[in-house]
Amino acid sequence: MEAGARVGTGYRVCAGCRISATGTDDDILDAVEDDAGFVVGDPVVGRFGYLCPTRAALIPDSLDASRQAVSDGSVLLRIAASGDIDTVVRAYERLRDARALAPLPRPLDRPTL
Repeated sequence: MEAGARVGTGYRVCAGCRISATGTDDDILDAVEDDAGFVVGDPVVGRFGYLCPTRAALIPDSLDASRQAVSDGSVLLRIAASGDIDTVVRAYERLRDARALAPLPRPLDRPTL
């Protein structure tokens, strides 16, 4: 599946994960771009996040989000309720700083982290 393609409601394929859920609306995406430095094309989370096993291993223990393990080692994060923009921005920053949302090198020379 091509990076950036939609998979169900609010999910996008990520070059570093099989799927990275955005679960976001325009206000949240704008805030992550403007306040946290998100660049279109890089991995991102919104109100929910779905991280592959490699990225899931980098989730900080102190991240304030509920986690649901998936059978293949991936993790589904429930980060914030609808409209809770500040919580999403803080979670994005924590995950980015922990390298769980590190972009792949460009040009992309491999399909995984």
